[in-house]
Amino acid sequence: MPYLSGAQYYATPENDWAALFLDYVPDWMIVQDPDAVKRLYEGNPAGLEGVPWGAWLPILLGWMPFVIALYLVMIAL
Repeated sequence: MPYLSGAQYYATPENDWAALFLDYVPDWMIVQDPDAVKRLYEGNPAGLEGVPWGAWLPILLGWMPFVIALYLVMIAL
């Protein structure tokens, strides 16, 4: 899951990843909610439990056809 959110979490004004990479990545490919990304890397704040599925589920479903196709190709070889 870090590949879906790493560029957003590690983007700083110094490395300018937001302008270099994130402007060219479609919204359906990476998580857009900064709070969900922060919770992935730093854990849930006190009092909150669980995964923010509202932010993660559409992204995971968008990647699922690619993952399934890749898996089937590797099995076929």
